[in-house]
Amino acid sequence: YEKGAEVVRMLQTLLGVNTFRLGTDEYFRANDGTAATCDDFVAAMERVSGRDLSQFKRWYSTPGTPIIQVSEHFDAFARTYTLTLAQRNPSGRAPLHIPVAVGLLDAAGRETHPTRILELTQESQSFSFENVNASPLVSLLRGFSAPVIIEVERSDETLAFLAQHDTDAINRWDAFETLKQRAVAALMQSQPIQPGFFATVEVMLADRAADPALLALMLHMPHAHEVAALQKGYAPLVVVAACDGLRTTLRARFAHALRAVLARTAADGAYAFEVGQVGRRALHNMALDLLCQGDAPEDIALAMVQYRAADNMTDQFAALAAMSESAQPQREQAFATFVARFAGEPLVVDKWFARQAESARHGTVATIKALMVHPRFDARNPNKVRAVLAGFSMRNWAQFHAMDGSGYNFMAQQIIEFDARNPNLSAKLTGAFNRWRETDDCAQAQQRAALQRVREHNGLSENVIELVDRLIAETVSV
Repeated sequence: YEKGAEVVRMLQTLLGVNTFRLGTDEYFRANDGTAATCDDFVAAMERVSGRDLSQFKRWYSTPGTPIIQVSEHFDAFARTYTLTLAQRNPSGRAPLHIPVAVGLLDAAGRETHPTRILELTQESQSFSFENVNASPLVSLLRGFSAPVIIEVERSDETLAFLAQHDTDAINRWDAFETLKQRAVAALMQSQPIQPGFFATVEVMLADRAADPALLALMLHMPHAHEVAALQKGYAPLVVVAACDGLRTTLRARFAHALRAVLARTAADGAYAFEVGQVGRRALHNMALDLLCQGDAPEDIALAMVQYRAADNMTDQFAALAAMSESAQPQREQAFATFVARFAGEPLVVDKWFARQAESARHGTVATIKALMVHPRFDARNPNKVRAVLAGFSMRNWAQFHAMDGSGYNFMAQQIIEFDARNPNLSAKLTGAFNRWRETDDCAQAQQRAALQRVREHNGLSENVIELVDRLIAETVSV
């Protein structure tokens, strides 16, 4: 479904919004009441645009994610800039028709050449830009114009520049995502974080012109499961420590700036669900979350004030979540009053369960066990079970990957126990171990032992047997 949506969006990019709309009108006119196909959809676009889209249709039958390699050349004498794009398809099939939106920026961050759609149809093509006075910085794949992977070498300085100045929001976000990954990698290797990372955070916290929703997304620091998705052979607790270290470093370095963000994004009226307020709340609550990473009493007090005064669930739950790792007494008070207030709202209670299960505070396995005997927990309700156990195993890496293996053993026991009640749910819970073969040797050994314990249990359902056998077999083959 995601690929299909991207293919449709690429057609809009290639044809333009107005022509694309004419194409959809033609598609509905010609195919209303029929069993229409993708070919019919593309044919409608061809009729209204007059373009041959036969090569574009390869997107519907080509598996894998294309890779585009980028090389650049600036000719100062001719004042031209040449961008060469080479596509590589993992399936080895014929070249695709790929729209690549690019723009050129000067050294001050000004857009010297606005967005241009380059149509890559060959294995390798070069595109020239005229009247380029100085070597530019290229903003690639603007608006995520195609679902491809761009391979281009970029320094920390270039990424920081794009994260601070690119006029395309998606590219600004993407550049900082790479900087965040590099910052975590540096901490994992006990190396200093690049200065460009901190300089970009400083710019974002002071930026009053940018969309606050964009700034909130950029300020979201990666969690361990997000970092590990890009690695193999990782030590889970090393990843956890690096991610935690990044957040606490930001809080220590930018506490004053974060408080300034809180002040200027504070609610100035009654709650309303409209774009401006949504963005403001997102930035405000991200700043609060980062500020509370240090567990300073004055910061937790700010969260508690927001928790009590909030006139909407977004702000109240954000304050609760910001306190979830705290050792201050307000934390327990807030969680107790929250569940008492919303006891009759099952979905809200699910969020309350999940937030506690995701907390990395020491002793969380004991907390999980207590949650599972809470009056609002129902072992017959899959949503309640997933809120607690999936929250623990998928997002609470500090405890799930505990050094002594207690987190793995706990989940193995839950898989066994729930298999007797709900085999389908138990099968879902085995997903906690889907990527264990990508961890380091120590974590692998402990997780394999936990899986083996599940497998050796008598009376296991066929669903769980099949999944566990596959996981163990895949691990042995690596």
